Amino acid sequence: MGFPPRLLMRYQELLPKDEYLEFCRISKTKWPKAIRVNALKTNPAWVAQRLTSRGVEFSPSPFPDAFYLHKLSSLLGGWWEVQLGFFHSQELSSQFPPRILSPLPGETVLDMAAAPGNKTIQLAEMMQNKGRILACEPNKI
Repeated sequence: MGFPPRLLMRYQELLPKDEYLEFCRISKTKWPKAIRVNALKTNPAWVAQRLTSRGVEFSPSPFPDAFYLHKLSSLLGGWWEVQLGFFHSQELSSQFPPRILSPLPGETVLDMAAAPGNKTIQLAEMMQNKGRILACEPNKI
């Protein structure tokens, strides 16, 4: 699971026993790699076609603009589609905050946990690159 013992003890204090055990079980679950489509540049059908042409096994995610990848045999960072921003490697859990915030073009957003930057990129895309984002990261990298 990888949590420091002190953090686990704190969760155990905060959660009822059955919820704590469920938290521990879920924390050990290995989730598939996920990608998110950049709607400013393309659409899910185009990305699905690119994945298929590269022989990548994938499946839909709960979000219409994201996919789960299975049995990936190469790193995505070297793909020209990723380098040009057509889609991003981004776990589903980090896709939730921007979707919940649902920023609109022209708004100002404060991203207080910005590293490595995927949520910030997602916010900018949702705002159609119109607005302001102040991206901060409290943890030194």
